[in-house]
Amino acid sequence: PPLYHLKTFAQYRAGWPPQPLRFTLGAIGPTNNLGRSSPVETRSATSAPPSFLETRRGKYTLALMCAVAFMDLLDGTIVNVALPVIRTDLHFSVQSLQWVPSAYLLTYGGFLLLGGRLADLLGRRRLLVAGTSLFGISSLVCGLAGSEGVLIGGRLAQGVGAAMMTPAALSILTTSFH
Repeated sequence: PPLYHLKTFAQYRAGWPPQPLRFTLGAIGPTNNLGRSSPVETRSATSAPPSFLETRRGKYTLALMCAVAFMDLLDGTIVNVALPVIRTDLHFSVQSLQWVPSAYLLTYGGFLLLGGRLADLLGRRRLLVAGTSLFGISSLVCGLAGSEGVLIGGRLAQGVGAAMMTPAALSILTTSFH
C-alpha cells in the first residue's frame, strides 16, 4: 500500500489498510477470494475489534473505578453513624463534632477542580495512585486518632485524597470506555 495511507509502523506490519474479503456463490457454497470453500464464514477482515469491557483488563478497570467511587461516597456519609461514639471516646464538644464530617466535605469539594486539572497535567493513573495512597494513609491516621485535632486533620487529608481520586477515576472511566 502507499505510505501516505499508513498511520503507524505497526499498521504497516499488519498490512494496513485491510483488504476486505470478497464472497461469491460457488457451486458448493460460498467461496472467498483466497480460493477456499467454506460453508460458514465467521469474520471478515474489516470486523471491529472487541470492546474494552470484554477484556479481562477492562473488567478490572471498571471494578476498580466503581470501588473508588464507592469509597468516596461511603466516606462522606458513614462517619455520621459514628459521631456519638467519636464524641464520647475523644471528648469532643458538640461544636467541634461538626468539623468531623465538614472537614472532609469542604476539602473534597474545594479541591475537586484542582484534582481534575492535576490529572490532566500529571497523568490520570499517577494521580489516582497518589490520591488513593493519601486517602488510605489519612484513613489510618483517623482510625488511630487520639485527639480532636488529629482526627480533624486526618479528615482534611482524606478530603484532599478523595478530590485527587475522583476526577482521575472518572477520566479513566470515560477514556477507557468510549
